[in-house]
Amino acid sequence: MGGIKYLYVLLLYVVVLDAQIERWVFTYDDPLNNVDEALSIDYGLDGNIYAAGYSYNNGLDFNFTAVSLSTSGTARWYYWDDYPYFNSAYSVICGSDSNIYLAGKAYRFTQTSGDFYVVSLTPAGDARWSYRYNGPADSIDQAKVITYGLDGNIYAAGRSVGSGTGDDFTVVSLTSSGTERWVYRYNGPGNGGDEATSLVYGSDGNVYIAGETMGSGTDADFTVISLNTSGQERWIYTYNGSGDSIDLASSLIYGLDGNIYIAGRSYDNVYSFTVISLDTSGNERWIYKYNGPGNSHAIAYSLVYGLDNYIYVAGASIQNGSWDLTVISLDTLGNEQWVYTWNGAGNSTDAAYSIVYGLDSNLYAAGRTFGGYTTYWDGVVVSLTNTGRERWVYKYNGPGNGGELFGDGFRSLVYGLDHNIYVAGTSYGWSLDFLVVSLTSTTEVEEQSSISESKDDFAILSSFFNREITIKFSTTSNNNLKIILYNSLGSIVYETSMSYTPSLLSLADEAISKLPKGIYFLSITNNEKIYPAKKLIKL
Repeated sequence: MGGIKYLYVLLLYVVVLDAQIERWVFTYDDPLNNVDEALSIDYGLDGNIYAAGYSYNNGLDFNFTAVSLSTSGTARWYYWDDYPYFNSAYSVICGSDSNIYLAGKAYRFTQTSGDFYVVSLTPAGDARWSYRYNGPADSIDQAKVITYGLDGNIYAAGRSVGSGTGDDFTVVSLTSSGTERWVYRYNGPGNGGDEATSLVYGSDGNVYIAGETMGSGTDADFTVISLNTSGQERWIYTYNGSGDSIDLASSLIYGLDGNIYIAGRSYDNVYSFTVISLDTSGNERWIYKYNGPGNSHAIAYSLVYGLDNYIYVAGASIQNGSWDLTVISLDTLGNEQWVYTWNGAGNSTDAAYSIVYGLDSNLYAAGRTFGGYTTYWDGVVVSLTNTGRERWVYKYNGPGNGGELFGDGFRSLVYGLDHNIYVAGTSYGWSLDFLVVSLTSTTEVEEQSSISESKDDFAILSSFFNREITIKFSTTSNNNLKIILYNSLGSIVYETSMSYTPSLLSLADEAISKLPKGIYFLSITNNEKIYPAKKLIKL
C-alpha cells in the first residue's frame, strides 16, 4: 500500500465570511463522517499552506494525511497513506529545498507493529520517498516532530520501543533524499516510558531535543539532549521536580542570543508552568516557575523567542478555580515581564497549545476553550502586543456546536509571510473534521501604534534593499558592534563585527547583493544591549 494523492474530494467546504478577523474556514470530513484532525501546519516558501494530521478516509482505518491549501483557502491537493489501523502525521515542515517533510506513525499489518514514519512530498503533492524505522522490539514506534537542518538534512524525533527497555527517546537523521544517516536511542535510568516531543537545529550546528525520560525512582523527568550532526551525544540534561512525579518538556527553541529555552511542566506539591534555560554546553542558566494566584496547577505547552529578544510562553493555569489560557513573557535572564490570562465564557477549561511571534511584532496563541453548555468546546486564538496588551480574541464554533465530549479546538498555528494567520485543528459537525482557519493579523491603526512605540538607538534608512543596507546610529561610541542578518527560516546568511559604533554604516558587501529575494531580519548587538531585530525585504 502506498501514498495516494487526490486533487478533488466531495465532502469539504470553504467558507469566506465578512468578518473583521476571519478570512476563511476550511474543513474536510471523510466519506463515512468519522474522526479527522489537523495536528500541524506550516507556510511554504511557495506561498501555500501545508497541514498534516489524520483522517478516516478509506472507511476502514485512520490514514496519515496531508492537505495543501492556497492562501485563499482553496484545496490544492490531498495526500493519504493507506495503511491499516491508526496512522497519523504529527508534524509537517517545509524545507529550504522547497519540499515537504512529514513525521508520524504508520502501521504494517498488525495492531502491534507501528513504525516511526517520515514522508517527503513535492510542493505539488507527489510522493518523493517514505522512510520507516522499526525499533528492536518490533512494536509501536512513532515520530512526533521533524525539522529541516541548516546542513540540508532531516531530523525527526519521537519514541521507539526497545528490547526490554520500554519506550526509548529516539532521534533519526535522514538525507533530503530519504537515506538513513543514523539513529540515536536513549533509555532513561528508570527503564520506562521515554519520549522526544520537540527538537530544533541550532545555528551553532548542533541538534537539541526535548521530552521526558523515566528517572530511577523519580517518575518522568524533564529532559533535554544535545547531539552533533553525526548523531553523537554531546550532553544530557534532566530536571526532577521535588515531588518526584511527572515532569516533562513540551517545547524547545534556540534563541537568537545563542541559548536554549525549554517549556513544560514540573511537579513539586502541584504542577508548575515551567521554563528552563540552558547554554549550548548543557549548563543550567535558570529555572522559572509559575503557579497562579492560588499556588495551583499550571502547565506550559509552547514557547517562542521573539525578534525583540524576549521569551513568550503559552499554556494554562488555574485562576480562581478554573483553568485559564495563559501567556507569560520573560527576559533572557528568566525575569518575568508580564502574565496574561484569559477565562472563556464557560468559566471552565481554557488553554493555549501553540504560540508564534508575528512579523508585525505581535503575539498569537491558539488553543481551546469551553464556551459553556451552548457551544461546548470552541477553538480560540488570542492576539497580544509584546507588552501583554490584548488586541483581540477569536473563537471558532463549528456547525455541531462543539459536542459534549469532543468539540472544536486548535493545535498548531503559523504566521505566514503574507502577514495572515493560519490555524490547524478540529471542528465538530456530525463528527470531528480536519480544520484550517485563516485570520487577518492586524489593523492599520494597531500597526501604526506598534511602530510609534519602537525606541532604538539606530534606524535603517529603508526597509527595502538590493545591493546595500544603510544604518544610521543616534550616537557614536567605542562599543563593539555585531550585525547579523537572518533569512525567514532563522538561518544566519550574513555577519559582520566592528570595534566601534559609527554614525552611519553602509553594508554593501558582495554577499549582500548575492542574497536571494525575500524577507530578512537584521539583528544588532553591542557591549550594552541586544536590539530588537528589524524586518527587511530584498528586492
